Amino acid sequence: MNQLLGVDGPDGSGKTTIARELAEQMGSDYMYFSQDNLLRGLRSEADKLSPEERFAFYLSMNLMNHPRLERLKNSNSRAIILDRTPLSTFAYHEVMGLNLRPYESIKAHLLSQFDSLCYVYALSEVRRVRIIARLGQGEMHKFDEFSLKFEDEIHRAFLSILPDHAIIIDTSDLNIEEAVSTTRTNLTVNGFFRYE
Repeated sequence: MNQLLGVDGPDGSGKTTIARELAEQMGSDYMYFSQDNLLRGLRSEADKLSPEERFAFYLSMNLMNHPRLERLKNSNSRAIILDRTPLSTFAYHEVMGLNLRPYESIKAHLLSQFDSLCYVYALSEVRRVRIIARLGQGEMHKFDEFSLKFEDEIHRAFLSILPDHAIIIDTSDLNIEEAVSTTRTNLTVNGFFRYE
């Protein structure tokens, strides 16, 4: 069975770039959480729904991914790096005011398939600059604004649900090469890249 790494964190933290770079450097497979998911085309509409409906949508996406990731772990000869995990679904919706206690066993089940989790974050000023640069314009997506406005709450929500073994990386003062190197070193020390 192959290893599965989840890379997560707020928008603009550098998680996607780190996940892609790690996959390339380590010969692993990169996968975005909504890639090949049947519900992917409905995401923009789901983001307009109430927090309860939005949570149900994203939880459904995660539940649909679970067996597919297990199949990939069993059939693949390389590690898999997943960009965004169920952690995002739970952290963001907790900040939206939902009581997610009834879903604790589902969250635990979804997270149990990960061999390692990496939480990437950065200060809001840094994230804002990155998000605007990524968009190539001064106008941010409504959800990017939410993410920046409630940055402290989102960060606390992620920290409160991270498993004890999760790796935490602050990319605020790191360029991409430093961020990838720091993440790779931490993962290797913690046994993720065991074939090195």
